[in-house]
Parts: sequence; C-alpha cells; structure tokens
Amino acid sequence: MEYWQIMEKELARKLHGILTPGSGNQDVKGDVHSELFIAEAKWRQGVYKDRVFATLERKWLEVITRHANRYKKEPLLVINIANYHEYYLVRYEYWLESKDRLVVQTATTLDLSEQKQLRMYAEDDYAYYIFNFGDAGNWILLPESDFLFLIPKRSDSKEVTCKKPARSRPKTKSQLDWESKFKEKQRQLRKELYRKRKKAS
Repeated sequence: MEYWQIMEKELARKLHGILTPGSGNQDVKGDVHSELFIAEAKWRQGVYKDRVFATLERKWLEVITRHANRYKKEPLLVINIANYHEYYLVRYEYWLESKDRLVVQTATTLDLSEQKQLRMYAEDDYAYYIFNFGDAGNWILLPESDFLFLIPKRSDSKEVTCKKPARSRPKTKSQLDWESKFKEKQRQLRKELYRKRKKAS
C-alpha cells in the first residue's frame, strides 16, 4: 500500500466512514464519507533545502466545501506532512459550535485572503491557527488529539452514501522497487530531521 492509501484507510476508521471508489473519481467526491464529514486526505512530501513541507491550497478547501454542501455534511481536509505531522482542517464555525465537546484553545488568525497557497514545513507548528482564505472561508487547523473530540459517537443510523472501492491490481516489480527506494529516502529524511532537532535542543 502507498502512504496515501494507508492514510485514507485510517481516516475512514477514525471517522466511522467508508472510502470512496478511487482518487479523482468523477461521480463521488471526497476520499472518505462519514455520517458527519466529507473528507479529503492529502499526503505530501516536498523538500526544500533539507526541510520537508506540504502545501495547503486554497482550491482544496473550495472543492471539498462545495461537495460537502451538496451532501449537507461538514467538509474536512486532512494533511499529512511526510508522516511527521498530521493536521485536520475544519471550518471555524463548526469548531465554535462544538465547544461543549472541546476545550477551546486561543487561536491565531492568519490572513491568507490574497494568497492561493501556504507552504507548511514539518517542523513548524500551526495547531490552532485560523486560516482566512477569503472566499474559501475561515478554517482552523487542529492536531489529531483535539479533532477526535469533535467526532460524535457512532450512531445506529447509517447514512453513508458511497460505493466501496474495488480491489486494486497487484503491484508490478517496478512499482515495488520504486516504493522500496522511496521508503529508504523517507528513513533518511526522518533521521536527518531527528538529528537537526536534537542538535537544536
């Protein structure tokens, strides 16, 4: 399994939802459908001057919001930065409505209304930042531990409307070789980041 596939599978488990038939599917939008959320999962690993990053795109928020509104559910964007950090972006209004289930932290607003994207480095901490993306609205970025408090207990009713994915084909030798090299590169990057953090402390 690719990293993004593992991420989507874990997200479906956490949300008590199901996976959509496939990435980029034209009929069913969002990677995971649950009773409350339409979620999009993004696994990213960019490297700039030995710093690992993911890019938060305004269009991701606009697209997932549009499709969540169609299903009358809450949009959710999950970003995993190369297995270092995983962040959950929910609409700020929804977070405020859920105060009874979560101790509200003091949030910092970051005005990105004139920007189309934001580069987030793995070692930076954006937890409890409110991203103002103009037309895409205000979104708050939460760590996993706090996001899980926003998920209500699983109800008896099942309103998830999406087909289960078909089995994927076996991987070819070239795909397995590429994956092996990629995992080795991941290990090296983790070691490098750990060494830099240890040196800084």
